[in-house]
Amino acid sequence: MINQILLYIALLAGCVPLVLFLIKGCSVNKHRGVFALLCLLAFSSVYECIVSICFRVNITAWYWVYSLLEFAAIWYSFKILVVQRPKWFFLTFLGLFLLLYCYSFIYLVDYPVFIFKAINKGFVTIFVLLSSFLWVRQVFEQKVILRLYQESSFYVVMGLFFYYSTTISLFILSNYIYHHDADFNGYWLVNIISSLILRIILSISVWKMK
Repeated sequence: MINQILLYIALLAGCVPLVLFLIKGCSVNKHRGVFALLCLLAFSSVYECIVSICFRVNITAWYWVYSLLEFAAIWYSFKILVVQRPKWFFLTFLGLFLLLYCYSFIYLVDYPVFIFKAINKGFVTIFVLLSSFLWVRQVFEQKVILRLYQESSFYVVMGLFFYYSTTISLFILSNYIYHHDADFNGYWLVNIISSLILRIILSISVWKMK
């Protein structure tokens, strides 16, 4: 019961950052990197709520699409946020992800969708962690003193770093847990709570936008 309640709250919270963005009249051009992420978050929340929960449509195909859109949105967000970076960094990770994404389809034939998600989620996590490190290094190399708690980009990076570093082990072990542990929903609660926290942090990020 608690899982379902938190799931609905998390899905509802997924639309809040975009709604705040529109209500505040934030500039799409100025915050285009984050805007793409907010749009994906809101769309996925509405899709999962209506299609998956209300109409009970199999969402395996949605996992295929979402894994690609997820990386694209995060890749674009960090590409805008991280200015001081190696020239090869983003193009290399984009190419590697596309190769890995195509390879992961092999596991959709005879294996559960968990393995497909684990492969792509693992790579996205590595990208998020490295990109977060580059962003932090960029901040420290700036010659001006920043109050990070007033910077909207700080909350974006912090939220993504928290979510992916918290849930990566769950996604990697999800196939094993699903087949060997009766309390899979209990473990999945970690993902729901982490998703909710990410949405709250992104909402704070939008609130801090100027």
